[in-house]
This record gives sequence, C-alpha cells and structure tokens, in this order.
Amino acid sequence: MGSLFGDTQQEGLKRRVFAAPSLSHFKAILKRAADKGHVTWSPRFQRRCAMHSFDTLDAVNALRRGRIVSTPEYDEERDAWRIDVADVVDEHTFVVDVALGCDSDFAESPQVEIVTARFRRGGRKEVKDWAKSD
Repeated sequence: MGSLFGDTQQEGLKRRVFAAPSLSHFKAILKRAADKGHVTWSPRFQRRCAMHSFDTLDAVNALRRGRIVSTPEYDEERDAWRIDVADVVDEHTFVVDVALGCDSDFAESPQVEIVTARFRRGGRKEVKDWAKSD
C-alpha cells in the first residue's frame, strides 16, 4: 500500500524517512494545515463523529489551539508522522489522532489527516520538545 497522501514508493525502493519536526514546528505545521484547509478525514473519524458529540470543526479547532500530548511515531503504512493533540470540547478533554504526511510540503501546504478522535477522562500535560537535548 502506498502513502495515504499519494503513492510515493516505487517497487523495490525503500522510502527515506527524515526526523519528525520539532514540537514548535509541529504546532506551526498543524495550525497552517488547519488555516489553509489541507485537512482530510478518515472513514473511522467520520464514523466516530456520527456516534459521539464532536465534529470536524472540533477537530480543526484542536489543530489550531490544542496541545500535543504524545511524541511523534512514524506510521509506515500512511508514510506519515502520527501524534495526539488534545483540546477541550464541552468541558471534556478531546484527543485527536493526527497523521502528518511525510511527502507534503510542511511550509506551504502540509497534508494532515484526522485518523480518529475520542473523549478522554482527565488531562495530560503537554509533552516536552523531543528535538531538544536536556
């Protein structure tokens, strides 16, 4: 299976994966994607919207103002960096599972897919920047 955002692999060639963006860059990229409208929705997210009391606007708002609550993990199937972003919706913690396509232009037109979302009990603090050494 190719990339979620287009087939970027040729048969027999391995895709070269670069390091994930830093925390501050990830936040800026997500905000840029939300502001420019480069956000898609997985079928799973769409099903969960129908079952729960959240919608696409809640997910986009989480991209704009939410806090990143996980470190990035590379998803080979999607050729994307996956992270969780938390926001507050109706006084509950709302967590969005986000995939940032590796083959997109992070500066001009980042491609983001909302994979799924859920309400979580309790809060989690924002993670520290994984790109900075202590």
